[in-house]
Amino acid sequence: PANTFSVISNFNISSAKRPSWITASSISITGTSITKSQKFGIEIEVVEGLQFDRGYISPYMVTDAERMEAVLDEPYILILNKKLGAIAELLPVLEKVMQAGKPLLLIAEDVEGEALATIVVNKIRGTFICVAVKAPGFGDRRKDLIDIEPGNTTEESYGLAIDVGTTTVVVYLVNLNNGKILTSASEYNKQIRAGEDVISRIVYSLKGAGLEVLQGLIVETINELIVEVCKRTSVNSEKIHSIVCAGNTIMTHFLHGVSPKYLREEPYVPVANIFSPVSSKD
Repeated sequence: PANTFSVISNFNISSAKRPSWITASSISITGTSITKSQKFGIEIEVVEGLQFDRGYISPYMVTDAERMEAVLDEPYILILNKKLGAIAELLPVLEKVMQAGKPLLLIAEDVEGEALATIVVNKIRGTFICVAVKAPGFGDRRKDLIDIEPGNTTEESYGLAIDVGTTTVVVYLVNLNNGKILTSASEYNKQIRAGEDVISRIVYSLKGAGLEVLQGLIVETINELIVEVCKRTSVNSEKIHSIVCAGNTIMTHFLHGVSPKYLREEPYVPVANIFSPVSSKD
């Protein structure tokens, strides 16, 4: 939700008109680099923290005017997945921040208009301290925020590898931390009801709502298998963060709800050879 905020203890942030550094006991990113050397051996430099590619939105947000830096000590953190313009959305959070007497770090796609003006005016008046930062990473680097979970849940990250066959569908449950396959399950593709071979199914897909029916049947098959593998391993399905599906060209078209009509007719080409990633809700 847009008005959700959380506290990360032992959190310090330095934000300036250059990439800002965040260090925290709850955030640990390790990086290595390889350079040429005249001597033998391996030297590893470990860097803990996270580097933002954006600084504060307004210079009025600085806490050190001489160094033009904004340094926050154990702030509340508000993460938005959109632009913030209206102050009404922010008021409930600001009230809690003011009551706690702590600064606020606001990370959003952008902060503008009334919301930005309110933050700046209250900072100047000394009512509260808020530093707004544009969310790092845009374009191809931008990713959707799936969820924010309490505690360290990095060990509970699972994925599915799905083989969408014309006759049989197989689902593998994989631990994304170590790549191990925990279990697998298989079932006949329910699309068999519409035809045992792909040509019959293409013909079926061209009649009325046939394409939607075929997509629904394969999705139903996959969902039942997901329930089965989760049941066998006692894995919460909400901890499944990534799914990769593979199948022949016609099966992938049906899965995406795209007509494979021109695989049977001229010019005998697919709509796409590679489909873009989609979210499970779609």
